[in-house]
Amino acid sequence: MWVIKFGVIFREKLQDLNDFGLAVMEPVVTSWADGVEPLGGGPAEASTPAPAIYQRGDVFLMEDRCKKEIIELHQFFQEWLTGALPATPEAFRRAGEVVGAGFVIIGPDGKLTERETLLARIEQGHGGRPGLRMWIDQFRFWRQEGQIALATYQEWQETAEGRTVRLSTAIFREKAGTPNGLEWLHVHETWVA
Repeated sequence: MWVIKFGVIFREKLQDLNDFGLAVMEPVVTSWADGVEPLGGGPAEASTPAPAIYQRGDVFLMEDRCKKEIIELHQFFQEWLTGALPATPEAFRRAGEVVGAGFVIIGPDGKLTERETLLARIEQGHGGRPGLRMWIDQFRFWRQEGQIALATYQEWQETAEGRTVRLSTAIFREKAGTPNGLEWLHVHETWVA
């Protein structure tokens, strides 16, 4: 039996994975945000090592790609909204290329926002939240059906005004040419605190 803790498989159990035909690769990320400080250095993330990425043949497991996409997109949000990224179309492309056509988000207030409205709000918000810290925890991969996957995670935001946390449910679809081979189809958020 092998044990997974914080997305990392303990080295003494790696042979068990190989016995099932699952190759364990060296981590392709150096922190939760692929070489960037963990999202705002949240309490649990700061000491948590980067997840190893697992693959069967040449295909990275959907669970790992979903987790990486969630973390990287929220890192983008933090950097965009604090103004750490330049206000250029090239920098903003990260958001537009992964938010799928027909995307809808239901915010924790119950309001539905469609793709174009959401992207316009984010783009206009450049630099509007200095000091914002965001981090992700409680990631859980629920299922995959063909090219579609369902995951949940908690998104933490902290500003001078206080800290909030929301539970988010996300639906992804595989899409070639995006940073993690995925596009976001739907998100539903609920306030936790």
